[in-house]
Amino acid sequence: CLPTGLGKTFVAAVVMYNYWRWFPKGKIVFVAPTKPLVRQQIQACYDITGLPSDQTIEMTGATSQKKRKALWRKGRVFFLTPQVVTNDLLRGDCPADQVRIVRSALAPVSYEHSSRNLIIETHLIRLS
Repeated sequence: CLPTGLGKTFVAAVVMYNYWRWFPKGKIVFVAPTKPLVRQQIQACYDITGLPSDQTIEMTGATSQKKRKALWRKGRVFFLTPQVVTNDLLRGDCPADQVRIVRSALAPVSYEHSSRNLIIETHLIRLS
């Protein structure tokens, strides 16, 4: 883990923005362990890159499963907790074949756990 102030958030936002441009039909996923970190990364992406808010979706455990299923079809850039990714993949709600990149604010062990099902579903994504 790198210390605060080295530009990790900036780099993550720029990488996500580039994938958003390169893959117009792809889904971009950012996983953070807590709701405040999810919200912080969304704000950083808006401030740094200007990602369109109408294509950006925040989903946490507070978002109902029925609503999440609809949101997966609607959005392109997703900011989620690991539980949401895991549960939605297991249910088939997350279109794994459309995911192009997963960025994470998780420790490596948690990151591996939350991404394992996505890796199994498709080989087309990049984890970074």
